[in-house]
Amino acid sequence: VWLFLRAVGFEVETRSELPAGLISALGLPTTGPPSEKFLMMKEPDIMNAHEEWCQWHEKIKALSRFLSDLERLVFQRTAHLGQRGGDLAAHTVLSAREVLQGWEAKMG
Repeated sequence: VWLFLRAVGFEVETRSELPAGLISALGLPTTGPPSEKFLMMKEPDIMNAHEEWCQWHEKIKALSRFLSDLERLVFQRTAHLGQRGGDLAAHTVLSAREVLQGWEAKMG
């Protein structure tokens, strides 16, 4: 998951680099090691960088569609298994090739 999020644009930031008030807004403990790592995706300024924001927004929408399609496909392949489907390893439900093909189709 970490590598996937990094690949789609999330950046690593330490606790001490996070915007003021974010930790408490998320309900996380206010104390913790300053070197604790978080993944953040910064949104471009819609007013001062509108074109960049539009590109960013389209990328987020495409990512959302890809993940939704992936979820639907996994459900179709495991629904008949009931709760036992949760015990399956992901690679037995979808091949890496299928995931990559879906990624290329949605994300280009």
